[in-house]
Amino acid sequence: MSTDVKKISGQLKDFDWQLNLALSSDKLATTNQLMATVDLEIATNQSDIASSLASVEMDNVELDGLISKLEQAAQALEQAKT
Repeated sequence: MSTDVKKISGQLKDFDWQLNLALSSDKLATTNQLMATVDLEIATNQSDIASSLASVEMDNVELDGLISKLEQAAQALEQAKT
């Protein structure tokens, strides 16, 4: 995951994701590395007119960690409701 982090506050409007398989890079002849790209559209004001786009690229280990954290957050929200 990129270390360049820009804090965006607001409400999630939409998201999109895609998987890419990197077959080679400028440093290695073959890598065969799976990469996930997640794009988040975030409403930055109450009128829902202005929005920001955040794009995150991560490998499978980082993606697994993100999914785990999101599952933990969902469980915490469910527990807070009861």
